Amino acid sequence: RKRSTDMVRGTARDSTRNKNANENVEVAPDALTIASPVENPRKRARGENLLPTCTCTGCSGCQVLDAAGNSSTLPSGSASKYCANMPQKYTNKGRKGKIQEGYRKLCKPCLRRMERARNAQIAGAPPMTTTNKVKKKKATGPTTTDIRARRERIVLFGDSLTERAFEDGGFGSKVQDTFRRFADVHCRGYSGYNTNHALCMLNEVFPKDDRHPPVLVTVLFGSNDACDLRSHAGKVQHVDVAKYENNLQQIVEHLRSLTPSPNILFITPPPVHDANWLDDCKKRAANDPELRKLLSDSTPNRTNAGVMKYVKAMQNVAKKQDVACVDLHPYLAPSGFVDETQLIDGLHLSEAGQRQSASLIIEAIAKHFPDFYREATSVAKADFPDWKTLNADTFETQIINHARAKPL
Repeated sequence: RKRSTDMVRGTARDSTRNKNANENVEVAPDALTIASPVENPRKRARGENLLPTCTCTGCSGCQVLDAAGNSSTLPSGSASKYCANMPQKYTNKGRKGKIQEGYRKLCKPCLRRMERARNAQIAGAPPMTTTNKVKKKKATGPTTTDIRARRERIVLFGDSLTERAFEDGGFGSKVQDTFRRFADVHCRGYSGYNTNHALCMLNEVFPKDDRHPPVLVTVLFGSNDACDLRSHAGKVQHVDVAKYENNLQQIVEHLRSLTPSPNILFITPPPVHDANWLDDCKKRAANDPELRKLLSDSTPNRTNAGVMKYVKAMQNVAKKQDVACVDLHPYLAPSGFVDETQLIDGLHLSEAGQRQSASLIIEAIAKHFPDFYREATSVAKADFPDWKTLNADTFETQIINHARAKPL
């Protein structure tokens, strides 16, 4: 008897608990909107019960019935015809457990078509219809939801000469200033690196699955490859000329495998002032025990004559691979004599050398990539519109639509 009494009490508690839970159920307001019934002429002709019909008035690809019950494609915006499908039915449980049933305003296929049409309109693509519907594939590129304002990317790839590209007057600063409303310039310069080291970084710096690869890449390697093999740093830095050419070719092939592939600009290693570079190495070796093992040579570990072999090798690869190339030597070492004012330590560029190189690089970009240069310097192609074109009343729409015009 006691167990029976406990069971009755437990059942009462459960009933009270369920009642309280039902009173706390939240229902989306949109789900309670019941569509007004619309007569279906086909069912009227059959003498069947009249049920509500989808109230769609022109989404792309709808199959509808006219007054005579004939099926046809619904013209966009037409209010005299309607989709022949049943609206999507819903069932909701109210706060007090009351069951509510009804129909939404549209059928499920129409809801999906309208959503695709809206996304396609935002992306600037034609709306999807039943005639151009294709089999769905796994997404491999940007979708219509990946829309935002974006700047392009320019990557400077190289050794310490690139790493220092944002010093006073540096070519990195000049490139960023020239294309300041179009692209962000990313410095990927690594002091002491040669082309063997560069190959190890390619997939990290330029991943093949990058959905937004750079539009321009500058490549400046060779000064470290030209390090004398017999010097203390030679085992780490030296790369023979044939291997150097092959490495440059692999860099080009990798960059061209990106989708879309970037413009490529080779920059030759600058000239070397042999005596000044030897003096700088001795000073650094005296002040830094770690460098002492690498720079304590009695002769310069790099010479201008040695670097010239790598300049010629880069030019050969540029010609074979149809890559644009800017040669710094005629301007930094006119008539074969190195202008030491262009170099801060016999190897790296001084402020004067930076400015000279920056001008040459910008001129080379304009010469070899005229379409890119014209677009990159055009305010109309910037990530957001020029303020002088904004309308006081419609500037919000102008800015948003300008951003949407550049899908990822």
